[in-house]
Amino acid sequence: MRCYERPDTVGVMNTSKLARATFVIDRDTHDQLKMISRRMGVSRSEFVRDVLAEPVAMMAGWMEAVPDQPTEADASQLLLTLRSDLGEFVDRKLDEIGGPLP
Repeated sequence: MRCYERPDTVGVMNTSKLARATFVIDRDTHDQLKMISRRMGVSRSEFVRDVLAEPVAMMAGWMEAVPDQPTEADASQLLLTLRSDLGEFVDRKLDEIGGPLP
């Protein structure tokens, strides 16, 4: 199939799973995002979705766990949770790329 012979579904966003977001980032981040996504062979949107999905879900869980009027104990528990969750996140990502760095 030639690039101009696209099926009707190409370029159509699946709105049951995806939502459009518009935001402004600095020029350097934009250029780096463009370079990384090009080298990985994915769209910038796909790259941003992949990079942000898990960390944003983790952060949302942390924020939902904090009461409206947090106490010192709540803050201490949040820090313990953050340390544990972030450690597990880094370990998972290292496993994905082939183990710990030397």
